[in-house]
Amino acid sequence: MQEAAGHTTSWHIPGAVVEVVGNYNIDLVMAHLDDLPAWGTEATVTYMDPRTAGAAGYSAMALARLGLSPLCIGTVGDDAYGRQIRDELASAGAIVDGLLTTPGVKTGLGVALVRSDGQRAFVTYTGHLDYLDVDSILAAEAAAGTRGPGFAATRYVLLTGYFLLPALGYEGTRLLLERWKSAGKTILFDTGWDPKGWDGKTVAEVKSLLQLVDIFLPNEDEGRALTGEEEPEGIARALAESVAGPVVLKLGPRGSLVFTRGEAPALGEASTQGQASKPPEALMRGKPLYIPGIPASAFDTTGAGDSFNAGVIYGLVNGWPWARILRFANQLGAIVISQRANRFPTAGEVECKLGRAQAE
Repeated sequence: MQEAAGHTTSWHIPGAVVEVVGNYNIDLVMAHLDDLPAWGTEATVTYMDPRTAGAAGYSAMALARLGLSPLCIGTVGDDAYGRQIRDELASAGAIVDGLLTTPGVKTGLGVALVRSDGQRAFVTYTGHLDYLDVDSILAAEAAAGTRGPGFAATRYVLLTGYFLLPALGYEGTRLLLERWKSAGKTILFDTGWDPKGWDGKTVAEVKSLLQLVDIFLPNEDEGRALTGEEEPEGIARALAESVAGPVVLKLGPRGSLVFTRGEAPALGEASTQGQASKPPEALMRGKPLYIPGIPASAFDTTGAGDSFNAGVIYGLVNGWPWARILRFANQLGAIVISQRANRFPTAGEVECKLGRAQAE
């Protein structure tokens, strides 16, 4: 398909070029609830959905719908919810040989309470996630290669849900990052929010890990907690002191920005036209590149940032410049938050919506 700008868009890229590692669990979404009930009372909602989720689950679902057949690496519980996660991801087009079952343990579940404006809060039972350690991930990567090229074929690794993987921790995460780095993978990292409050030790450990990361994908609140900076540009500049490559800062409905120290490397692999992904001129001059958000009527913002991450990866795989990557990722996130069902669009649907938005 040809775009108006003359670019060719690849809507399906065969093979698992992306490995998604992290928290695969169930979200029980309850909407809409504007006021939490007091203890000893009850409230009702009109919408409920037990869905395949977790930061890794949402990113993998989005990537699968975009046509990238991600390699899912992690664990699930030994129950119906665990089977649901594997079945739904496989049906979407993901490769689930690397999703191993933790015997005798229930699948982690997060109750997502969603307000009428789409904002949400979580209460999470971690379940099987408490047992996901380095050995589990190495075993999952080995299992993923039993019926195909597996780990050896991937070029990108997204590690996400860091704070919900206590058995992995700082030391285990560092070992994995070093392993992936030595294997030549492009590493993307999204810690998520620290439910324990971002103490000094945690901040120092995350900044240490960022030295092994090619692209860091925090949201504004996470970036503020890590740096103490208030404004997006200040957050991105401060984080870039630790990250080897670009910092991509998610700004919710305001859009996103990307920043790197000096000249950004071309991180994307060759696209279908043989062009590597190169940063736009503003990024090459060491200035933040900001792309505004796309207006959307939010039904449920759960998974928005994880879907955005998938959009970034899709653009890198296709060899796009950063301006185009962020526009695509912004649009993908806008679609996901506005959909009650069939939340994850195809690449063609994203491009179509994006074209209409730019024409308005």
